[in-house]
Amino acid sequence: MKSYDLTICFQSVRYNIHDNGVLEHLKRNGNGNMKKTESHVLSDYNPIPEKKKKKCPYASFLLFLFFLALILNLVNLVLIYFFHTGYAKSVILSVLPFVFLIPLVLRETVYSFPSFSGAPPLIVTVGYRENRKSAEFLRELRRAIAKHFREPEVNYKNREAFLEAVSEMRENRLLTESEIHVITRQYENRTPFTPLHAFAVLDVLRMDGVISDEELQEMKYARIFHPNS
Repeated sequence: MKSYDLTICFQSVRYNIHDNGVLEHLKRNGNGNMKKTESHVLSDYNPIPEKKKKKCPYASFLLFLFFLALILNLVNLVLIYFFHTGYAKSVILSVLPFVFLIPLVLRETVYSFPSFSGAPPLIVTVGYRENRKSAEFLRELRRAIAKHFREPEVNYKNREAFLEAVSEMRENRLLTESEIHVITRQYENRTPFTPLHAFAVLDVLRMDGVISDEELQEMKYARIFHPNS
């Protein structure tokens, strides 16, 4: 198991990636202890995520504080101008931290891993900005998903669609002729097999450096010769 501690919206969270392909999401409770809030079976997800930004849940509150401080600031400027009163200097300075803080908390970096099981996608938040720790966590998570990749097995009912998929894999040199022969034989014998685009997913992971060439071959052959394992 590998654990990664991240800070998201001033809250400490921990992601545990278990060797059996389960991701645990833990948050720190009021007692300071980590409590499991969610668990996800990684075999249900595609290892190629969609990167997006989302609004921080505390952004509205922080904006309220900012505008409150801004209003107090304006009131005190009026007092200083008309009454030459300088007691509001501390209030004026208090608005400055919010000026620099709000741009950081308005948006968070989120990765959405599509689901194959019909369930909602796996949403992973890494914080306001990516760093070395979050990058390491994402690499390990994608690696774990690829290792346990078990898309629901589908028989291509349309032979034309099946042959088109095989042709595309051949053109992209993602499968050898012998591998295509085995998959085609599985199709003819009505043997369930992992859909062809799963190999394209693994090849993208190889190009990204998430898995090695040896790991790609190992996973690919495991899916060809042991589709039900």
